[in-house]
Order: sequence, then C-alpha cells, then structure tokens
Amino acid sequence: MLNPEREAAIKFYNNIGTQLLTAAGGGVIDVVMGDTNQPSEIFSPSVISKGLAGDFRDGHASGAITATDTWSPGGVVHHGTNSVNNQKFDVAVYNKSTVAKLSVRYITQLSVISHKAAAYTDHMGLLVKVEKK
Repeated sequence: MLNPEREAAIKFYNNIGTQLLTAAGGGVIDVVMGDTNQPSEIFSPSVISKGLAGDFRDGHASGAITATDTWSPGGVVHHGTNSVNNQKFDVAVYNKSTVAKLSVRYITQLSVISHKAAAYTDHMGLLVKVEKK
C-alpha cells in the first residue's frame, strides 16, 4: 500500500538529486537539515535515502533535546522542538558514506520582551558540526 506523503517526499528528494547532482555536473549531498514536520522519527532519513539513493541517517538520536544557549539555564530539557513538545520537527540528516560524524546542537529562538522570553517561532535552530570521511 502506497503512502502518498511518503511517495511525494521521495519524489521531492529525487528531484533535488536530479537537479543539483546530475544537471549541475555531479557531486554529493552530505547533510540535509531543516523543518520537516516529519510524522515519525525515521521519516526523513528513510525518504531522503530512497530519494537520493544513498544511506542517510538522523544526526540526533531519539530522546530529550537540550538547548545549548542561554535560554536553557541549568540544562533545561526539551522533549521536542515544537510548541506542544510532542514531536521532533527540526532535523539534520547525514550521508553515512561521506560523513564520519555529525554533531547536532539545538538553540532556542527567543527574544527578551519586557524582561520575559518570547518565542520568534515554535521551532529551534540547528547547529551542526560535520566531520567528513
């Protein structure tokens, strides 16, 4: 049974691969990152792997997310990156064949207004450190 959302995402990444890698004369994609609104933890790595015909892995293991900036005093633990804390939105997915190690850190996107924190968005920012093979 086909999943239309999954098939559309695979086609999306396949088109990226065709346009950037084939039409531009070749190359490789090491990291894909961003806001995916993924329906499951394995959705993005799975559809990216299929669409780009490679082995892509999620750079952040399942579990708690700890922001690394000043808006996480005392190591406040976030259990998700959306406003209701029930799923991980922001992801960094890496190409296992070209990346030796990918470190992912999350930062909050907050502003101080009248001595209180206010969110610019319900997502966090991603910082990644890539060590190539």
